[in-house]
Amino acid sequence: MFPLRPRKFVKDPPDGLKVSKDWILITCSGTVGRTVISNSEIGRCILSHDIIRVIPKTKEHLGFLYAYLNTWIGQAFLTKDQYGATVKHIEPHHVTDIPILRVSDLEEEINRKILEAHKLREEAQELLLKAEEMIYSDLGLPKIDEEDVEYFGGEIGRLVKAFEVRASELDYRLDASYHVPIAHLVVSNLQKAKSGYIKKLKEVADSFVPPRFKRLYFKDLNDGIPLLQGTHIPQIKPLDIKYI
Repeated sequence: MFPLRPRKFVKDPPDGLKVSKDWILITCSGTVGRTVISNSEIGRCILSHDIIRVIPKTKEHLGFLYAYLNTWIGQAFLTKDQYGATVKHIEPHHVTDIPILRVSDLEEEINRKILEAHKLREEAQELLLKAEEMIYSDLGLPKIDEEDVEYFGGEIGRLVKAFEVRASELDYRLDASYHVPIAHLVVSNLQKAKSGYIKKLKEVADSFVPPRFKRLYFKDLNDGIPLLQGTHIPQIKPLDIKYI
């Protein structure tokens, strides 16, 4: 996902969850084998135990190892030992046993290009976060905090996020998600913005869903068109792509 950002915060975490910059991180639970190079933003966070840490002995190998693990060869090795019926897993020893093809003539060039791309990606993430901050600061919008939401039943109601809705506000919708207080708080904040005016998305953009169709997949990539699914869209480098 890009840009990476924390979704939860913890207090007094155990040792070993901290990650340093320029490590290779590999998902080892659920969808296994996804890799990323940690940057300074990740270095300010802690990461769960569902991520295997790979620490290159020298930075000269960092980019090449990352590129190798992202090839179909590396992905085959990362996923071949996965186990579990419902949730797939791999262990650190599955990763350490992966054979690494050494290509002395190409390693330096590949490493340089990957590290250059990684540097630009990190700069892009910083710019995206700054742009987001401008939306809040220039429009005078407060950042949404669950503590600002009034729930039914006081603190006990806050634990289960219980709320009440007037019959006049139902808008013919009885599903609770349509009436969550946080959404009403967002609208209220937008109406208090220092400048600008509110329009609906349909007034500035078109949106649609294409028709469903029968999918005939091809094994030969030259005979098909790559099909991106919903899980692929937020990925920097989509993997497991099928061709139709």
